[in-house]
Amino acid sequence: MKSLSTKISAAALIASALLIAACGQPTKFDPAAFNDPSTRQKNASSYWKQDNFWGGMPKDVNKVAITQFSVEYVTENTSKSGADALSVLGVMEMAGVGKRQRVFPDEFKTKLPTPLYEGFVSALKAEGIDVVPMADLQKNPAFGDIKAGEAGSTYGQSGRDFLGHADNRTSVQVQVYPVAGLPLVDDSWFAGGKNAQAEAKLIGDTGAQAGLRVRMRVALDDDGHAILDKGAVINAMYDLKKQNWSGKGDEWVITQRHNIVSSGAVRDDVPVVDGKEFQAFKGDVYTINGPKFEESIMKMYPSFARMAAMRLRSQ
Repeated sequence: MKSLSTKISAAALIASALLIAACGQPTKFDPAAFNDPSTRQKNASSYWKQDNFWGGMPKDVNKVAITQFSVEYVTENTSKSGADALSVLGVMEMAGVGKRQRVFPDEFKTKLPTPLYEGFVSALKAEGIDVVPMADLQKNPAFGDIKAGEAGSTYGQSGRDFLGHADNRTSVQVQVYPVAGLPLVDDSWFAGGKNAQAEAKLIGDTGAQAGLRVRMRVALDDDGHAILDKGAVINAMYDLKKQNWSGKGDEWVITQRHNIVSSGAVRDDVPVVDGKEFQAFKGDVYTINGPKFEESIMKMYPSFARMAAMRLRSQ
């Protein structure tokens, strides 16, 4: 009886951990609702939150420079119970229970940022915001002064509970790839300051009134559906002025920076995986079909990007 009780307890804890992970699941994408202009306007603030009390970029901003555009791929999801490592559940978790690996094709990860970048440019233009062509940015001397981070770099992030609070019982691993032609701006201690200076010059010299760094995030749910995920970030840099702050003459300086963050996620209802198997210590390993995944993402992305463009404006 003791053994059975232990197994039931372990199963209950697993179920509890999975329930925590399931809270705040993505909304199923409904083209009729998301593509309707009035509904999209109404839902924009539900899917993209402005940072603190920021009201958005000034309404007279009609030209921006996108200095970074990248895609974050959620490559691993983990749900933990918090059980002792020597307990039945702890041993099961070490063996891979509660962990899900997402295997994206390598070539696909470098290609998806391009259609997403193009779609975001279209969304901005639909809101009356022109975008400095990438080729014009590349011609500016300041472009070459921006130190780039490494494509494919990874980082981990704690999950959130259903109230939105940080929850270490869930976590994700994220891999980042930039669009071809733009850098993954290095924000490290040694490069961050010089990169900010080069970015300000690049934005100001091209005649843009604001700059944008964009990180879209894509993921996979446990049923094999593509997700435009929570956690995407768009950093707006605006209110540029020329100042002689370094004693070297007038230079462009960015005086305002704010973010919008995707606080809601949407998923398609078409499976996009070629296979799923349990592997020791890795957990459930999902092999993603790149073309199917892209098709699902691009079905949802125009509305998702358009809502982001709306939230960049002052309300």
